[in-house]
Amino acid sequence: MPFDNALLKTIKDHLDLREVVEQELGQGQPAGQTVRWACPFHQGHNPTAFAVSKDRFYCWSCEASGDVIAWMIQRENLDFKTAVQQAAVMAGVDLGGPILPRLSRPDPRRPIRSARPLLHPPDLDWQRSSHFYVQKCQAYLWNEINQAALDYLRQRGLKDETIEQAQLGYDPGRQIITIPWYIKDELWRLGTKSLAEGGKAPLFAGFKQGLYNADRLTPEQPVLLLEGEFDALIVQQEVGDLVVAVATGGVTLGRQIKWVGRLIQMPQVLVAFDDDPAGDKAAGWWLKVLPHNAQRCRPLGAKDPNDMLIKAGLNLRQWLGEVPEAKPETKPEVGSLWQRLMGREKR
Repeated sequence: MPFDNALLKTIKDHLDLREVVEQELGQGQPAGQTVRWACPFHQGHNPTAFAVSKDRFYCWSCEASGDVIAWMIQRENLDFKTAVQQAAVMAGVDLGGPILPRLSRPDPRRPIRSARPLLHPPDLDWQRSSHFYVQKCQAYLWNEINQAALDYLRQRGLKDETIEQAQLGYDPGRQIITIPWYIKDELWRLGTKSLAEGGKAPLFAGFKQGLYNADRLTPEQPVLLLEGEFDALIVQQEVGDLVVAVATGGVTLGRQIKWVGRLIQMPQVLVAFDDDPAGDKAAGWWLKVLPHNAQRCRPLGAKDPNDMLIKAGLNLRQWLGEVPEAKPETKPEVGSLWQRLMGREKR
């Protein structure tokens, strides 16, 4: 499928490369119009050598450079066509053709460190060390000397059974709640919540973008798509018989083809991102990508479902009961983005 320059420009204009890179490398250091990281291509140790602007990246050490398409080709080991297709999905741009993801054959001229398949979890070494850390933090959470951390979770409305099942933990050194993202027994990410006054939760390097609670997805049950893990946990705890609650971990996250493809197959996707401008903008992206089964489900009387329950005292069951059910006869129009994502027409 040929891609003309106008289409490529549209895709790039709709993406901020700084946000795309942040999904892989975690939070960087702002420097004017750029954000800086250590270079991921030559494994450099200079934390500011890799500069990323809205549309370009450049390493001052190894001179690696390019745009968002070049980033995906080099970082994810994709061919040009697949990189453009993945970028189009992230940007919400209609390509007009099948866009099934596929990994290219490794280029023997390219260092193996650059091959980081987009559709797979982190490497086993990262998972093993992170799993050990998760277990250690679990033990800390239930130790009576860390009662304040456990009380915080209970004050957020989480029951002890939910806390245990989610394998939440506490790191007393960093003063953070740890939130592991297990999907089919594979650890994709470690979410964190700082309990220190004015503290900022750290991002653990090496993670991959997942979909929190994705293991519960089933074609028989509607999905509530949320921003934060605590929102997903409280909804699953309170009304798990009505919906499956999943979280992206942020307004611009969870947009990889792997997760979009899972949500495409669900009977109904209720996009319950926070009731603020950023949440509305991100919800609009999902409504465009999932036109056949997604609809906005705005939190009522509070910013998010967790605050609805705890601060506003609203009934989540009543809130979801007012959302109209998806019509089973509804089908996407021929040539819709949904069909192109799946590479076939719905039968």
